[in-house]
Amino acid sequence: MNVAERAWTALRRDIGRKLTALALALLTWFLLERQVLDDGGGLLDVKVVQSLEEAYADRVETGLQAIYLVVPPSLIVLDHKPARVRLEVKGLRADVQALSLSAFVELGEKDLDGGDESTVLRTLGRQDFKSRGEAPELTLFRLDRDSTVDLRIALARRATASITLGPANVAIEGRPAEGYGFDPERSQVNPNVVDLSGPRSAVDAVLAEPAKLQLAPVSLAGRKDTLTQNVALGAEALARRLSISTRDGKVLVTVPVAAEPVDVPLVLIPVDFENEDWLATRKFALAERPQATVDVVLRGPRPELARYTTEELARQFRLVLDFRTASLFPGANRAPLEVYRRELSSSVQVLAADAAARPTVQFQLEEVLEQP
Repeated sequence: MNVAERAWTALRRDIGRKLTALALALLTWFLLERQVLDDGGGLLDVKVVQSLEEAYADRVETGLQAIYLVVPPSLIVLDHKPARVRLEVKGLRADVQALSLSAFVELGEKDLDGGDESTVLRTLGRQDFKSRGEAPELTLFRLDRDSTVDLRIALARRATASITLGPANVAIEGRPAEGYGFDPERSQVNPNVVDLSGPRSAVDAVLAEPAKLQLAPVSLAGRKDTLTQNVALGAEALARRLSISTRDGKVLVTVPVAAEPVDVPLVLIPVDFENEDWLATRKFALAERPQATVDVVLRGPRPELARYTTEELARQFRLVLDFRTASLFPGANRAPLEVYRRELSSSVQVLAADAAARPTVQFQLEEVLEQP
């Protein structure tokens, strides 16, 4: 009988008891493992902080595991990959349940290699993770299905400059309600002078062309009144890691919205003449009287003018020529008329028939010679 046959014979002898013993051994191992060992870890966010103290405070406040990139205020992180790291650990249940694993990656000016921007590669392994200051003793420790993970960190030198914000920086979306409009050049930003901070190249680009710095859009869709809203920098500026120095990173934007003006023509509006006798004190007489009526155009908000008929509008104001306030000289004169409102608001303009200027009247003056 050869060796193989002898081994098979030995294996078959009492095969039932051997299989039962194997099953009991596996079951015992499984139960003991469930009782004694445990799995831990999970997804760890990669966070950017400016000091180890800030990292420690964040860990205490959140109680979450994380990888902290410690970057001084003179530098800025443009990007880092991966944004999250999967951590897999296994060990004694008591040890795993007590774990709060974190890693700290300190970066500094030396990582820029003398330039304004650079990409840094840092490899993290088991030795970089601590739990309350101690390296864990674990049966299994893996990062992203491997024993190490590569962090690629894009760094830039931070620059700060003062910039004035104005209408060109305000981004507007939508249109006001029908009959209402806005003038984007009248938009206001408060405060309008702020400190802009970010990568030197991005800050220099804004200083060269300030209008490129766009605030988050404000919507005028359907509005009938002035919009006032706190807004932050727009998505493009934030993506370039730019920030402004206000307390919450926002500024107050005001965009005036008002009813669009309409023109209402009125004809044969009477003119009142005052202090005609005053002409004699100036040794003038009327050689040709001014016309008694003029045609005008009312220009103002549609909602206000629409409340009246044309006949009613003609009664909402009066036109006056006061000879005492007119510039007078011998010969042909053209004098603007004063407008006295009865109910019309100051937002309504009273213009000449061509809607180009104030209504006027013409008349002729002659000098009165003293009697000898």
